Amino acid sequence: MLRSSVASRWAFAAPKVADVMASIASDPSSAPTGTGSSLAPSSVGLGLTAASKDAVLKEIALRIAAAGALDVGAVLDDLRAREALGSTGVGAGIAIPHARFSSISRPIGAFVRLAKPVEFEAIDGAPVDLVFGLLTPV
Repeated sequence: MLRSSVASRWAFAAPKVADVMASIASDPSSAPTGTGSSLAPSSVGLGLTAASKDAVLKEIALRIAAAGALDVGAVLDDLRAREALGSTGVGAGIAIPHARFSSISRPIGAFVRLAKPVEFEAIDGAPVDLVFGLLTPV
C-alpha cells in the first residue's frame, strides 16, 4: 500500500524532476541555485560512459569529493552503504544516490548524464541515465 502511494506520487512528480534534470544535462548553468546551494561546473558530467551501477556511484563520488575536498573512498563507502539499503533509482531513468556525511556543513551535489543507460535496480525497473548525487551534513 505505501509503495503504491509513493509510486503514484512519484508518477506525478517524475516528469517535473526529469525536466529539471534534463535542463541541467543540456546546460549546467541552468541548475537551480539558492541560499547556500550551488552545483559547480566540475560537478557536472555529460555523456559519460559507465558499465555498471557501481561505476556510476564511483563517478558521482569522485565529483562530490572533488567539490568538497573530501576523501573519495569515504564518500563512495557512504553512497554504497545507502544504496545497500535500497536502490536510489527513483524511476523514469533517474537515480538520486545520496548519503549523510559527518565532516561537511553544507550539501554537496554532482550530476551526470550517461551516454548509455545502466541497470540501477530502479523502482520501475528501467535503466538510469540521469543521476544526481547528494551528500548532506549529518
